[in-house]
Amino acid sequence: IFALAHASFFALGNSNSLASIDLSNAYAGVSRYNEALVGVLVFIGSWAGPLWWAMAGLALVALETKGVRLLLQVRALLAAAHLWQASTLLAISWVATMMRTHLFVWSVFSPRYLYQIAWSVGFYLACGTVGGLMWVAAIVYIAHQCPQLCVLLETMAPSEAHTTAEVQAVHKDERYDMRFPSYLGFWKRSVPGLDEAPRFDMYDEPHLKRRKQILADHPEIEDMYGYDTNTVWITVATVAAQVGLAYLFGRVLTEWHWTMVFVAYAIGGSFSTQIGIIFHEFTHNLCAATSLQNRWVGNLGNIPLLVPLAQSFRRYHLEHHTYQGVYGYDPDLPLEWEIRLISNDPIKKFFWLVIYGVMYIGRGLAQQKQLTRWELYNWAWTIVCDIVLYYVCGPRGMLYLLLSVFLGFGLHPGAAHFIQEHYTFRDGQETYSYYGSGNYFWLNIGYHNEHHDFPLVPWTKLPEVKRVAAEYYDHLAFHTSWCAVLYMFITSSLLAPQSRVVRSLDAHRYARKNLKVPSADEAKSLASVKSEFALRMKKAAEMSMEKVRAQRIIGAQ
Repeated sequence: IFALAHASFFALGNSNSLASIDLSNAYAGVSRYNEALVGVLVFIGSWAGPLWWAMAGLALVALETKGVRLLLQVRALLAAAHLWQASTLLAISWVATMMRTHLFVWSVFSPRYLYQIAWSVGFYLACGTVGGLMWVAAIVYIAHQCPQLCVLLETMAPSEAHTTAEVQAVHKDERYDMRFPSYLGFWKRSVPGLDEAPRFDMYDEPHLKRRKQILADHPEIEDMYGYDTNTVWITVATVAAQVGLAYLFGRVLTEWHWTMVFVAYAIGGSFSTQIGIIFHEFTHNLCAATSLQNRWVGNLGNIPLLVPLAQSFRRYHLEHHTYQGVYGYDPDLPLEWEIRLISNDPIKKFFWLVIYGVMYIGRGLAQQKQLTRWELYNWAWTIVCDIVLYYVCGPRGMLYLLLSVFLGFGLHPGAAHFIQEHYTFRDGQETYSYYGSGNYFWLNIGYHNEHHDFPLVPWTKLPEVKRVAAEYYDHLAFHTSWCAVLYMFITSSLLAPQSRVVRSLDAHRYARKNLKVPSADEAKSLASVKSEFALRMKKAAEMSMEKVRAQRIIGAQ
């Protein structure tokens, strides 16, 4: 297929000379000169043959395979196509470099190099997009037509998951949660290459119990509960600024193509992620006095995102707080197929972060829950707003808004908190805060330990929570740079999508119900046995970890 695509370029009368470019098709159906449209038509006219064969390869795969094989075949074809493109471009680059002093460098080698660059860019934009859509379509097909094969979609618990009997056996002699007062776990973090899945914990999530512990020492924190209406005015300003930029690029600066892309990343992406954080605030009713008012703050913020996200985010984020780390219940956890596919490959991790916003939505869809009443309202509201935006800002303004959402929730400093918050950088700690300058613009979203401990405290008072309860937070590991978080996640062999701690629903419920938070006097009496207990639990966790690793090695052999 790749060879035919390459040969068809020359079979249609094209050559390596720039003089052979046919401009006759560039103005078909075009009433006036448009640089971008003419360029696209020139590309389609010149590479009609290669495009046809490239699409034919994807179509053949779709027609002749079904089920999970469809998913694997599409992935294999895309991988082979990328390898072909990279190899060809490398070869031509090497030849052009070696022949840079040749008499024909400008008439033969340089034009051939430019042709290959143009085809590579067009290939990745066109075929890559179509292939990606086929990948998503294959996943949807498997989910609905082949439920018996849904192992690729489900968050199925790995072999380290614990049954109810195992949980009760571990905790049979415990009356109190011996993780006090910090409630850091006894587990070792999952190491890519040695482990295949996230690390399993035998306890419930730590924040509810740490909140009780902190409030026993600092009851004044309850006075910080409430809402901050400043968030409403920030929402209005952000939406107005983003819609204003969409109008500017859609109706005024219509020729500023690359400037629009840059602004969509640097400014529009920042606004989009800030709206995501406003969603976070309205979810916990921290913007206004009533739940209804907060929901409409979310709908207002949803206007420049073009996709109905506000009310779905509220639903799934509250589940994340209730079932943090619970396999199959926490929508923040990566799906099983994400862990298998991305593995620990830096290139895959890079592109996974680029589309992280899409994956975040996909995890909610994978749970296949019915839309709630407010989610339906959100859909209706968004459709009406999108129609108005289209007439006000035009298609180019809509493109700016889409780019802002895609780039902002991808490889962007403002979206790095998705990795910072719960990916494990240290044994025993499953939630991390960020104390950097980004908190000034992004509404203190970095104070994540403080937020999970006290979700009823608005963003303006989270630094005060840390100051008041400093003895609980100062010893926890934290981040100071979101850019460093992204860099470490991509380049470090110790970090991958599997770098999470998870728990079974049985373990979460049992530990939550039966392991109590000790009072001050009880904590003093338990202090003498806590260190010995912690050492025993850590050794048990290490033995369980080594057992799973050994089983994996034996299975591989």
